[in-house]
Amino acid sequence: MAKARDYSSEQLRRVQARRDPAQTARTQTRMQLAAKISEAMRANKVSKSQLAAQLDQQPSVVTKWLSGTHNFTVDTLTDIGRVLGVRLFNLIDETNGLPNAQMSNATYQSLVTMVGKTIVQEESTNYATTVPPVADKL
Repeated sequence: MAKARDYSSEQLRRVQARRDPAQTARTQTRMQLAAKISEAMRANKVSKSQLAAQLDQQPSVVTKWLSGTHNFTVDTLTDIGRVLGVRLFNLIDETNGLPNAQMSNATYQSLVTMVGKTIVQEESTNYATTVPPVADKL
């Protein structure tokens, strides 16, 4: 495969100078998620059509996901990860049960509070019988 050449022009430099750093970070994350999904599909020998069928989606939706432009919901990422057997995001450091370094303590406490409320609410309606791993690390 031929190596890509660096391309530069005055117009490209102007566009790059005006780009929003937050939007650039979001786009980069979407592209990384798309790449991870694609790698998991390849590793599991799952086609777009097969993934779509398992997630009750159209193949065109999977194509959009793999384009790197889709703004995923947590539910969608959870479903994709479950079907492909991969973790697409990690909020808790698995080695010690503490939040990843990028997450502030206040954010972590908010997450724990939300999870705790959800557990109580679900248990009161008999939907949950076990405590998720986040809660048992406290």
